[in-house]
Amino acid sequence: MEVSKLSGGSFDVTVAALVNAYGFGPAKKMKLDSAVVDSLKAFTGYSKISLHNNTLVKQNSNTQLDFNAIAQGYTVDVLCDFFKSQRIDNCLVELGGELKASGTKYDSLWKVGIDQPLETQEEERQLKAVVTLQDKALCTSGNYRKYYVENGKKFAHIIDPKTGWPAKQSILSSTVVATHASTADAFATAFMVMGLDAAKQFLRAHPQLNLDVYFVYDENGTWKTFTSKGLEGMVKQLN
Repeated sequence: MEVSKLSGGSFDVTVAALVNAYGFGPAKKMKLDSAVVDSLKAFTGYSKISLHNNTLVKQNSNTQLDFNAIAQGYTVDVLCDFFKSQRIDNCLVELGGELKASGTKYDSLWKVGIDQPLETQEEERQLKAVVTLQDKALCTSGNYRKYYVENGKKFAHIIDPKTGWPAKQSILSSTVVATHASTADAFATAFMVMGLDAAKQFLRAHPQLNLDVYFVYDENGTWKTFTSKGLEGMVKQLN
């Protein structure tokens, strides 16, 4: 809810009905048009849910929650907290590409790779950059793995909660470094929805969040990268 408010709704866990409708959830894919999307948007919106005494209260009973955008990051945080409770201070925990580096690796800082966005699902995976981390989490969001093409149109799994349609921005890959993996995971998705300029503006306006980013984006057909100041010197470009 905090990230939803800060991001102006770019991150929103109430998108489950839309995610299912596009075929990216457990439900059967629907035949979509503007009218159907608008009807699903009617019960989408983080302001339409609240917690009272550990009870979820919905304004609309049709509202469904989808925590996929933070589930892996949250799990990484839980595992790191468990290791810390067992006095394991040096570890790298990774789950589904989301990770957190604690301490060091044999007195050296941890080094982790960031994937090159894929233009097609048939391409072989390769690294775009390597980031040096210490006591930080790193999570990446992108539309280049989970998508399908229907009638010549590409439908990706990251949905813009405000429009109800898949997010179409210039950012191809959004990597966020933060203290907690759940936070990094959520903002990685939010920045994909916001787009490059809005994401940069957000970072300038919220220095207190201590977020760092590495974006791969498309500028008129040319792939470029943006690295925030806090990661300068910590990122090694590979291609």
